Amino acid sequence: MATWRSLADPLPTLARWLERHRARGYRLALSGGLDSMVLLEALLALRRRGLLPAPLACLHVHHGLHPEAGAWARLVAECCARAGLPCEVLRVRVDPGDPRGLEAAAREARYAALAGRLLPGEALLTGHHRDDQAETVLLQLLRGAGPAGLAAMAGWRPFGPGWLGRPWVGLGWGRAELETWARSHGLRWVEDPANRDPRHLRSRLRQELLPRLEALAPGARRTLARAARLQAEAAALLEELAAQDLEGAAGPGGTLRLEALTALSEARRRNLLRYWLRQRGAPPLDARRLEEAARWPGLRSDAQPCLRWRGWELRRHRGLLHLRPLPPALDPELDLPW
Repeated sequence: MATWRSLADPLPTLARWLERHRARGYRLALSGGLDSMVLLEALLALRRRGLLPAPLACLHVHHGLHPEAGAWARLVAECCARAGLPCEVLRVRVDPGDPRGLEAAAREARYAALAGRLLPGEALLTGHHRDDQAETVLLQLLRGAGPAGLAAMAGWRPFGPGWLGRPWVGLGWGRAELETWARSHGLRWVEDPANRDPRHLRSRLRQELLPRLEALAPGARRTLARAARLQAEAAALLEELAAQDLEGAAGPGGTLRLEALTALSEARRRNLLRYWLRQRGAPPLDARRLEEAARWPGLRSDAQPCLRWRGWELRRHRGLLHLRPLPPALDPELDLPW
């Protein structure tokens, strides 16, 4: 492996970042790509200096979607063997015909497999960086997301039984800095052709839109990443407000009192409803149905509207909002073979 010779490297700030985010152990999601390979070298350098706060191991997800996937897994395993690091290859199955799209299906399968290998208190580290953050902000804008979505990828958040950490996002490092350092130190990495596949919206944003934005407004990636941090602050404040509103609106058995909801503006009702659904483990309501539910407190006293979605039911009854999971036979979104 290369050695860290330059003073202008991310090592000191990475060491401080890890000190702030201590875990029982660190498991690096090592794809073999540039960002994760640079992160691997950084973590190994910290380990050599005695600055790594916990044991390190690597995980590689083998999706089986590309002819070179086996070669990538071997490269990662050999790299870890030379460094004396444990490395586990996780094979996942991804349905190419998944209605959510291949990229979304692969991401869900990947994170499910990675979460399944974490022990309580451990942290999964990924190589996502500032440019990935900028792309995610644009994707969320195109989906009409609010502050929570526009906050994009958190640098550190709960994940499975432990944590998910993205050091390069937290430290604001982008691909250009990582590639410059990697080339100057002779690192090897693989390039996944899916990252340039124009069938994926993220790829088109990366290849077409972001370069144009940079030409029009130099530093656009950095600006978008900063906007994500500001949106994360706004989302955190909205969470605090919703938690306070929930204290005043909570009814018996986890319900919400309509009388308390009536005293709130519609924007605060929607904010509280989003928070309440999330706290109860229910999936989010789409914008139209959320607005509909937010108007229920203003209906006549004997109205008993009901919403059913994705295995859950929201109902107004006797001055309260009730939320419950539906038995499969009552879920209107399940197509059951009778």
